Amino acid sequence: MNSIKYLPLIILLFFTLKFLISYIEKSTIDLNKKETEKQIKLGLLSIKDLQKNNYTTFIKIINVYLNILGFKENILLSNGDSNLTNFKASLNNEDVFISCIQNNLLGKTPDDEDNWELTGRPAVQSFLGRLLINNCKKGILITNSSFSNQAIKFANDFNNQNRGIEIKLIDGYELTKSIRNHNYYITKEGLMNEVKYNI
Repeated sequence: MNSIKYLPLIILLFFTLKFLISYIEKSTIDLNKKETEKQIKLGLLSIKDLQKNNYTTFIKIINVYLNILGFKENILLSNGDSNLTNFKASLNNEDVFISCIQNNLLGKTPDDEDNWELTGRPAVQSFLGRLLINNCKKGILITNSSFSNQAIKFANDFNNQNRGIEIKLIDGYELTKSIRNHNYYITKEGLMNEVKYNI
């Protein structure tokens, strides 16, 4: 009988704790998101940072990379595949086709943290088809992991045939290194306040 007396207090405590847990989880997610955006702006991302982020953040990082390279008029092309984003952009008055592939971690344990799916030759061949369909002579294929040896060989062999079409492969290491080098330069030259990224 005495415990019924405390029931409203117990219910109140339960819902208060539930609210606090929810608030803490949301705050943690918001802080992680702000920290990631800060890392992108400062060029402090590693390939592990690139791989652990969601696809939306991966596309933001690629947009920073394209801005660094001087691409203009980045147009997002719809394709119906949530793990593949295509852009058509302009560089030096020439259309360039850009595709972004986010690969998955193959292993399930912490020991497998470096075991990522590679972007293979079929993905590069498919990219070449999309490049031609979009009437572009140059294309950049970007992945958050690495390319297989067969993919690299296919791209090199294709580029060496001098067909007037060029494929450039950018892996996660090169992507993060380019952003880091660019941000090092603008910090060294005192240009940080003059460079703005659309994140």
